[in-house]
Amino acid sequence: MSEADTFKDKGNKAFAAKDYDTANEWFSKAIEADPSNHVLFSNRSACYAAKKNWGVALEDAKNQDANPDTGNLGMGKFFSDPALMSKLSANPKTAKHLADPSFMQKLQMLQQNPRMADRYDYFPSPPP
Repeated sequence: MSEADTFKDKGNKAFAAKDYDTANEWFSKAIEADPSNHVLFSNRSACYAAKKNWGVALEDAKNQDANPDTGNLGMGKFFSDPALMSKLSANPKTAKHLADPSFMQKLQMLQQNPRMADRYDYFPSPPP
């Protein structure tokens, strides 16, 4: 694990504990170790946003603009997660859908082309 990844992991743990100041410090150290990693800027931006420091959060979020692979997938980024199936099967609300062939067909199609998620309503919200 790289130094930046170690710092990022510590930042993620602090963020999960809602210790946003500590998380911010770890993400800042990670950025110093790997300033080309856009995810680190996104994570630090989330810390600033959690503290309602919107201007600084926006500045960090803009650092993602340098990476053409981020910010343009919208909902599609969910479907490109390598751990998607394990996450779906671990969640009782979604696990039951894995036995539905229609659901699986849509899911596989979206995994092959995640950008389709923003164009079509494949998974409509359930009625209230």
